[in-house]
Amino acid sequence: MTNQTPQGTPEDDGLIQFIEANRGDKRDADLIRLADGKLGRTYFTVLRKQGISAFPGATVIEGLAQALDVKVSEVVLAAARSLGLPAYSTTSRDLVLYGAGELPIDSQRLLIETATNLLGWQERVDQLTPTPASEPDWTQADFDQAADEQRELTRDQRWEQQHGGRGEESQLGPDED
Repeated sequence: MTNQTPQGTPEDDGLIQFIEANRGDKRDADLIRLADGKLGRTYFTVLRKQGISAFPGATVIEGLAQALDVKVSEVVLAAARSLGLPAYSTTSRDLVLYGAGELPIDSQRLLIETATNLLGWQERVDQLTPTPASEPDWTQADFDQAADEQRELTRDQRWEQQHGGRGEESQLGPDED
């Protein structure tokens, strides 16, 4: 089946055009190699020339994203638009497939399963990616108080050293001994 563009969207909005727009100067063989075994040569050729008639599996989507060096969500949106779904990201965290409720129940389940798998993979990546420890939110008053406490501690320690570590202060001040 060839690319089906939803009514009211640009004709260059589907997966075929998405691949062409993002491949740069890479040949088919380069893209297949960059996908690390997630795309077969024959399947990729059909995909690139004829488009899709059903939503690709998660492995294919991941392979295309890796080969084209784009986000997985961009490939998902382009594939959905190829199937006639007016799918456009409204925020960086949301993926909305308008009209997906009109798909047969098996197709809806496939979309949900694919999205769930992709989110699960992202969670695993996030868990493996170390996050830098955040700096505490200190105010100038906090710094001033800490400096005062340090000065006070230092003065007390000096006094104890000068007076032999006696626990009681004499009537005379530290400098009047």
